[in-house]
Amino acid sequence: MIDRRQRHCIWRTQLGAVMGTLLAMLCVPTAVLAANVHTAAVRWPAVTLRTLSGRADLVSGGSSLIQIKLSRPAKLKRLKVTLGHQNVSADFARRRDGQIEGLVSGLRLGRNTLKAVFPDGSGAKLTLVNHPNGGPLFSGPQLQPWKCQVGAVDAQCDQAPTYTYEYWSKDKNAFEAYDPANPPSDVANTTTASGVTLPFIIRIDRLPGPQPVQDRDALSAGQAVVLD
Repeated sequence: MIDRRQRHCIWRTQLGAVMGTLLAMLCVPTAVLAANVHTAAVRWPAVTLRTLSGRADLVSGGSSLIQIKLSRPAKLKRLKVTLGHQNVSADFARRRDGQIEGLVSGLRLGRNTLKAVFPDGSGAKLTLVNHPNGGPLFSGPQLQPWKCQVGAVDAQCDQAPTYTYEYWSKDKNAFEAYDPANPPSDVANTTTASGVTLPFIIRIDRLPGPQPVQDRDALSAGQAVVLD
């Protein structure tokens, strides 16, 4: 016969076994769950860098307009853009047409490395070869002696350009002077090769006087622009 003290000991032993089982039931699923939790690595979109203002190996004047293409949408703030060791991320923004573009300046003469990288290190790089504004780029040694135009600031005949704007008038069917501070009401639209419709406004790059000069030669260039 089991006395009261023995029954108490048996009861405590059984209670301990039950509590141990319950604790095991509570802990084992937690351990199993923890073992099966897996945080998937973020896969960032592929990055492509390209120049818009000319060939990457024929940059001149120390600056280049760059476009960043992503294979799928992503937050631009997660992309770090560097020129050499300098962070130039702030030079880039998403424009009204959705394209990511930026003017990279401060290029040294010769090869410059531009990188656009996501937090995991993936991204792209582009080598920009900067040449003197006065040339040469690919034409070989320049002829000497050479008489520069009036207003040249150095022996390379360099001279800062000026910019004027023109637009296509719907009323006159001709280009007219455009004042960004006082836009006219008869600006026609045009469609780009990529199918984007924009106001038909162009910027004319000229140097003061009748002979615009770059690389020691006459230059006048016009390009379509989007004025914010």
